[in-house]
Amino acid sequence: MDHKGLTQAPLAQGWSQDNLEEVTAGKIIKADSIANLALAIQLDPADLEAQFADYQGFCWDGRDPQLGRRAQNLFALDENGPYYALPLTPVLEATLGGPRRNVACQVLDTRGYIIPHLYTADSLGSFFPNIFPKGANLSEAVITGQIAGVNALKNK
Repeated sequence: MDHKGLTQAPLAQGWSQDNLEEVTAGKIIKADSIANLALAIQLDPADLEAQFADYQGFCWDGRDPQLGRRAQNLFALDENGPYYALPLTPVLEATLGGPRRNVACQVLDTRGYIIPHLYTADSLGSFFPNIFPKGANLSEAVITGQIAGVNALKNK
């Protein structure tokens, strides 16, 4: 992002209003050019510069053929910098709900009858249908994955 994008609002809950404290603290990486930003985040400068040029072109054209973003969601970046990058880490999230299942992880139809050869695991048909148990979904995924796998193999 550029300086305007950085300073519009906190990027994370509890961060400073303009995110500049987080730049100083090293949570957000700052560089004076796209090439230097690429080096700072261990990317090939030519690749990031090409992606930057593509994105800028999408903004000026008002269409994004890569990701299909709408024109009103495309904002050209300052051609003169500075530029910022924020390291992101994938996290585990879950969605609850879906088909009902029995203790053998077999999917049940709307009348409660087993649908042959159809199993579910993880939070699809979760044992926790009405709550969001932070952290429990990983254990549910491991346990129901094993149960579903063992039971599916019994039918072979």
